[in-house]
Amino acid sequence: MTDPAPDADRRSRTQAAWLLLALIVAGSVAVRLRLLDIPLERDEGEYAYAGQLLLQGVPPYVEAFNMKNPGVYVAYAVAMGLLGETVRAIHGGAIAFNAAAILMVFLLGLRLAGRTVAVAAAAAFAFLSLSASVLGFSANSEHFLLLPALGGLLVLDAALRRRRNGLLVLAGVLLGLSYVMKQHGAAFVALGAVWLLLAERAERPLLPLRAVRRLLLLAAGAAAPFALVCLWLWGAGAFPSFFFWTFRYARHYVGQVDIATGFALFGTQARAIVAAAPLLWALAAVGLATLSRGPAAREQTPQILSLAGLSFLAICPGLLFRSHYFILLLPAAALLAGVAVENLRAAVSRRGTPALGLAAAGIVLGASLATALWGERDYLFRLGPEEISRLCYGPNPFVESVEVSRYIREHSAATDRVAVLGSEPQIFFYARRRSATGFIYTYALMEPQPFALAMQRRMAGEIARARPRHAVWIGAPTSWLRRPESHDDIFRWWGEYRNHYRVVGIGVPRGDAIAMRWGPASETEGLESPLVVYERID
Repeated sequence: MTDPAPDADRRSRTQAAWLLLALIVAGSVAVRLRLLDIPLERDEGEYAYAGQLLLQGVPPYVEAFNMKNPGVYVAYAVAMGLLGETVRAIHGGAIAFNAAAILMVFLLGLRLAGRTVAVAAAAAFAFLSLSASVLGFSANSEHFLLLPALGGLLVLDAALRRRRNGLLVLAGVLLGLSYVMKQHGAAFVALGAVWLLLAERAERPLLPLRAVRRLLLLAAGAAAPFALVCLWLWGAGAFPSFFFWTFRYARHYVGQVDIATGFALFGTQARAIVAAAPLLWALAAVGLATLSRGPAAREQTPQILSLAGLSFLAICPGLLFRSHYFILLLPAAALLAGVAVENLRAAVSRRGTPALGLAAAGIVLGASLATALWGERDYLFRLGPEEISRLCYGPNPFVESVEVSRYIREHSAATDRVAVLGSEPQIFFYARRRSATGFIYTYALMEPQPFALAMQRRMAGEIARARPRHAVWIGAPTSWLRRPESHDDIFRWWGEYRNHYRVVGIGVPRGDAIAMRWGPASETEGLESPLVVYERID
């Protein structure tokens, strides 16, 4: 007769792991709810405006141009369709995706290395993905990309263990959705292929034709979401614009940063991110170093190493290494930190008792999390939404966009157009007014790429034809990123065209803030001000 005690003990440990996961998710959500009202930054503004247009029946790339894939626009549109066209709805959608991603990290840890790794990885990921160092409070596309990517890896693992071709196709679909969210998801599609080939290599006898057949099934699933997007945009008449921005222009965009500059950018961002949670990143480094030697994940070392390697490649396109790109690296880092915690538990247990090993693991993980929480205590628990925006974004006019948009909405009709000379698409979303031009960013106009001059002239022509009721000049350098070699046609054009307008609002710098002054203002303050609002007079 078998002893039921081991089974009961195993169930108890599993229940405890799930209870800890629930507490981790609840704690993360509670902090994020406090951050719901942080003003949108410009990437969020782009997604929100594109989602707003979708809800009005306007497909992507028709009235708002950008090089990113459209999946995140659909995610925003769904969130706003369900919860309303508000900042809270957008950040609420991100909270839901992040909470689900924490669950996915937990399940990956559970599958690859056991309960301790799962709990520790979920806790590490919850904090790292919330940190201000990666702009974790924002509803950036990386949060939306991770969920289908991690879900695809879990389904793929199940498909390989159960040898179910249907699950293999479903895994491909989920991984393909991560690419549709943003091009960086291609790294996770490649990771799925790597995991499949690793599983095939481990099987005996090795059957190359079976491996090819499975790889084709995975690839077919991964290609399906993008194929559907292409059919949708073709039917909507938006495919030529989509192809130009996401392929032709994007090819030049990713080639602008040389390797030396890329390394410098990586070093700057990596130092800031590690400094925000030094002990958690130290655990990840220890986990990487002891991955193949510890008992926790020895058999899954190739899978975890490939996850880490391809997650790193996911943050590399363009060598820009923006802080929020690093969110894509966090599941791998969290799992490695979990491996370190489990290896510590196992080592102490061998020399002492299981209870002592568990206590040591809990103390190390708790100290690592507590140190990180203490380091970001002001951001997490004290500062208000506007203070956090200024802390993280400096003089960028994200807070001021709310006031500017309110003025435009109150002094225009719903059918009036707005022109923004700068890269602040959040103004269109807040004002609920359509842009007079598809160029909702001006960065491309300043870049050393072959389409820049034609883009400047097209933007000027679209604004002139639309005759927008209001125009907003953004003088902040970060809204243009003008270079010595940039064409200046758009500036000379605006210097003349603004004679059709009168100034109704001027932004006056006050440290990192901009104080808006409304009413009659001197035209001579125009282009020297960081923010000027104009109203048409003819």
